Amino acid sequence: MKIQKFKISNFNSSIIFLVILVFGLLFFYSIPNIHNKHDLQKHLSKEIDKIYPFDISLSPDITYSILPKPHFKVKNSKIFLKSENGNLELGEAKETNIYISKIGSFDLNKIKVEKINFLDSDLRLDEENFKFLKDIINLSIKKNLQFSKTRLYFKENKKLDTVINLILLDQINLKYDKDDNSNVLNAKGKLYNQDAIFYWRKNLSTKNIDINLKIKPLNLNIENKILNQGNGKTITQIKLNRADLIAESNYDVEKKLLKFKSVKSSINHFDFDYDANIYLKPFYFDSKIKFEELNLKNFFKRPILLEQIIKNFIYENENLNGDINLLINKIEGNKIFKD
Repeated sequence: MKIQKFKISNFNSSIIFLVILVFGLLFFYSIPNIHNKHDLQKHLSKEIDKIYPFDISLSPDITYSILPKPHFKVKNSKIFLKSENGNLELGEAKETNIYISKIGSFDLNKIKVEKINFLDSDLRLDEENFKFLKDIINLSIKKNLQFSKTRLYFKENKKLDTVINLILLDQINLKYDKDDNSNVLNAKGKLYNQDAIFYWRKNLSTKNIDINLKIKPLNLNIENKILNQGNGKTITQIKLNRADLIAESNYDVEKKLLKFKSVKSSINHFDFDYDANIYLKPFYFDSKIKFEELNLKNFFKRPILLEQIIKNFIYENENLNGDINLLINKIEGNKIFKD
């Protein structure tokens, strides 16, 4: 009996190889899906607790997805900040994507969390949990953290139903830059219904902070540098469009008082000096501003910007409370005032 030999062409060999490769990869990337959901829930919670300075209450509603990168999808998670008196609730997310590594391992304990993305979340900040949130962004978070489609609520007290403010954020990214030992936060969304982009960077060694806020409809660009001088003292440099504000600042912890004293400041090339005391509890500010000379025509070159700031940030703002004392020795560009 003759055994018939089959000859396979190079093209068919390539097709067979590709089919085997595809099925092999699909099997490899699908290995995490074989684990029990309750075991996964416990393991992922434990891994998150090791990496991030907060807790997540994960539901057992967990599914696995390969694309765009291998990750677990968890429905209806709650986010808690760690405190000495127990966990403080920060908010909840309708969906939490947990990206993982060590995909091909059959050992559940070898699966590691690489990144977390909270989708469609509500975050509520009040006086109590904000203290612990500040501690989180001052720690080196080695794994990326992201919030997408987030509603950020500010409340004076967690017991009150009244919401002070609401900010809609399309995306928040918090990551650690190991090259200069810094935490970096990027956010994009709406501030008082105005499109805004926010950037924050803190060097964990020097404690220096860089802040940038852009509000596109107002054509407003605020750049802020806070240089740590030690013992609670800082040098604050603010650039606001055509304004340069450089001041020494000092924070009194006991009085909850932030003091600013101008070093060198100008608006539209007009030099001025100022002193400001900002009391944080209860909120109140007391400021003195002095111009030697001011041309009102040049100073108010952009009335629309001023109008939008008053309309969106000052008018009917019940939480804004303070005194501004303004001294101008010489006024030009008007027919009413001389000083």
